[in-house]
Amino acid sequence: MLLTIGKWVAAGYLVQAVIWDIRKKAVPTALIRLVLLAAVILRLAGIEKGVGFEVGDGKVFKQLFMIGGAILPGVLLLLIGYVTKEAVGYADGWSILLLGLLLGGRAAVCVMFTAFLFAAVYALWLIVGRRADRGMRFPFLPHISAGFIVWIMFFGMGV
Repeated sequence: MLLTIGKWVAAGYLVQAVIWDIRKKAVPTALIRLVLLAAVILRLAGIEKGVGFEVGDGKVFKQLFMIGGAILPGVLLLLIGYVTKEAVGYADGWSILLLGLLLGGRAAVCVMFTAFLFAAVYALWLIVGRRADRGMRFPFLPHISAGFIVWIMFFGMGV
């Protein structure tokens, strides 16, 4: 149930974020914070129903490890954005981090690599069509959304 809610929250966020990313080349921080709050609430609700934070049998460490694994792809993308002086935008990293919290680490990795594949195909299309200029930038969130759709179609339906 919570994963289904997470899928809808992620889809609603991605629709809004893609529109902002294409039109304004930025995603409002308030939108990211709102979805981050929803993701944390959903994750905490899942803790109560799922693994739990009982200290005696090591479940705390298991839950913390799962959360760390879920946000790791987004943290890595944020780090790449910082190192490259935002060649990869922070909104892209936050989006993958949010997807990790909402859907899990495996889903975030799948979405991220699918997005990289779509972005590479798009960049190749731009280069072959001689539409690309040196240093050209294009929004990455539409590719993340396409990766999310692929994940829903092939992996996320039965969960």
